[in-house]
Amino acid sequence: MKRISLGVELLQTFISEAIYKTYHVRKTFTLQLDLPNQDNTSYACESFWSRLELKNALNMTASQLFISLAEELKESKQYDSDCKYLLMLSFTRYEPELIANEKHFYSSTKGYCALGK
Repeated sequence: MKRISLGVELLQTFISEAIYKTYHVRKTFTLQLDLPNQDNTSYACESFWSRLELKNALNMTASQLFISLAEELKESKQYDSDCKYLLMLSFTRYEPELIANEKHFYSSTKGYCALGK
């Protein structure tokens, strides 16, 4: 969780610098950690555990997966309509027995990387 939080804080900095470079104003997004009354032991992110089974997730398209997780998050106690969410998934699977040669490496790896709003 510490490394993910650091990554989110770096992303906050990089976006601020990109906005400054383009518009010459200092702006960025606020993390939960930045809010008043937060103790300094908080992380910049929190875990959300999906009910989605791995087998089903790996058989979904990126769009189906995004919609499914967004709907599940909206139904959870963690959801706040005033917040934006950055979703990182951890379920990439590598199946080495499927590799005949180096060209087939990517066909033996299942997982997604996607952005949404």
